[in-house]
Amino acid sequence: MTMMKIAHIATADISIKGFLLRQLCYFQNSYFEVVAMSNRGEAFKDIERVGIRHIAIPFTRKITPIQDFFTLIKLCRILKEEHIDIVHTHTLKANLLGQLAARIVGTPIRISTIHGLYYAPEFSFFKKLFFFLIEKVSAMFADRVFLVNKEDVHRAQRLKIINRSKIRLLEGGIGINLEKFNRVTINNGKVLALRESLGIHQDEMVIGFVGRLVREKGLLDLFEVAKRIRVSCPHVRFLIVGGTDTEKADAVDPELAKEYGVDDICIFTGPREDTPALYTLMHVLFLPSHREGFGLVLAEAAAMGIPVVASDLGGCRQAIEDLKNGYLLPVGDIGAFTEAIMKLLKDSELRLQMGKFGEQFARERFDDRKVNTFVLNEYRQVSERKGLHIK
Repeated sequence: MTMMKIAHIATADISIKGFLLRQLCYFQNSYFEVVAMSNRGEAFKDIERVGIRHIAIPFTRKITPIQDFFTLIKLCRILKEEHIDIVHTHTLKANLLGQLAARIVGTPIRISTIHGLYYAPEFSFFKKLFFFLIEKVSAMFADRVFLVNKEDVHRAQRLKIINRSKIRLLEGGIGINLEKFNRVTINNGKVLALRESLGIHQDEMVIGFVGRLVREKGLLDLFEVAKRIRVSCPHVRFLIVGGTDTEKADAVDPELAKEYGVDDICIFTGPREDTPALYTLMHVLFLPSHREGFGLVLAEAAAMGIPVVASDLGGCRQAIEDLKNGYLLPVGDIGAFTEAIMKLLKDSELRLQMGKFGEQFARERFDDRKVNTFVLNEYRQVSERKGLHIK
């Protein structure tokens, strides 16, 4: 039987590297010839290094109608030339253009993953309508639509964005590598060297943040919380891991910490490849997001035995059981965030208890091998319904 060819399409190569690479390797090694398509930054080198062929597609992150039209034309040409059997799209623009192109050229199987419906309470009515219409049009062309949290499933059904029969919930999100995110596997010598290189003293408490440096992730709330916590806990550092997303209008420059008077207690690492080791330095992970499709970093922190404090959003609720492995609190509630973090910093037994629960919770819920098997089974169901067969 000839091996089927699958194309995973995302707007940015960093998304494929950061979220999808293990899944693509799993499929390539066992079931498909896999091609990754996205714009081409530095991350494509890491994609090709593990044996996944990357094809550059000129996606833009912003709304650029003329450029988007030519991107659509290029997608159509490549899907046809490559004889793609399955198109699986990710992220907002890639979902729209990728699904439309696959429909135009007649790709047999079309799958979409929505990594969080583009929604925040503060969005205007017209902004919500605009993004919902994009999601609705994308979903019209897909055979299956994966959603990564229950609230998005309910919202999509209630607003009739997606046909109910197409929806599948990825309960573990994209899943995580539980061998990588395992405190036991981290070398103690490396941790000590890392602590020293970052200038963190043994007596200092560390509150961590992992994510893109954008306002949507609650960075300004984090600075405000840092300003309050340092008053009660002078031996505290905020370890902020992630790069500034300069293409986003709400990008946050690390220099902004000076305006809040907390730049001296904030350590900005930029993008890092050693996040498991960095997690071991943290006493608490803090994610004050205003919107979250699936709290992947919360799942990672749970697997590393770190209690978390996060906004009470659908994506965060997938990764946290409130009062069990962390605290879920109202978006933007600086006082509640501060109180919860201080409670954890002062109570080592509570941190240990929540950390142990989180580790077990992560093992049961977020194993990426289970997620990959689930996705593969959905591919098989759709292909068999269309008279095709996966090896």
